[in-house]
Amino acid sequence: MSSRRSSRPPHFRGRGQGLRPSSSPSRRKVMEGRPKAKDLSKKITKDYLEEAFHAHELGKLVVYTTAQSPVEIFVAHDIIPIYPENHAVGCLTKRMGAELSQAIEDLGYTTHLCAYARSDLGYRRTGKSPTGGIPEADLFLACNAQCFTLTKWFQVLARRGNRPLFVYDTPQWIRDEKARKEIIEYCVVQLRELISW
Repeated sequence: MSSRRSSRPPHFRGRGQGLRPSSSPSRRKVMEGRPKAKDLSKKITKDYLEEAFHAHELGKLVVYTTAQSPVEIFVAHDIIPIYPENHAVGCLTKRMGAELSQAIEDLGYTTHLCAYARSDLGYRRTGKSPTGGIPEADLFLACNAQCFTLTKWFQVLARRGNRPLFVYDTPQWIRDEKARKEIIEYCVVQLRELISW
């Protein structure tokens, strides 16, 4: 049994049995001068939001979009994508969800809406955010690949700001070959419409 263990690569070994490169003095010295991933992530996010908040001064637009949307189209047109879902997660992880949800439920929104939508809509009503908020959008792209709440959520935001909304409808992927070809054609037509939109 011990011979089997020793023949396994280090990442398959049990705790305490593998190589520990981080414990070597030379490895620690190299790592000391490098920023931590967490710090880099914070800097990237801060710089990105800074650009988004100053988009109009830079001659750019801001689009609210969703995680499963074809964001490359906006990047190619120098439009800055912002994800309200991500901001909602930030609010929720800082335990602001109950307060923000209550603010929007007081307006008659149902508790059946997802926590992301309630938190984001509550942020818009109260202005409270652990991150300083996100810039207002010039346009919206809702992709229903994830859930249907996103489409309604973005409709509310677009109507509130009197901004244009494009809904990218993505049918479920099915095994039938003929239907799959039709789905692809349908999605390609929508992408072309989005580009000309």
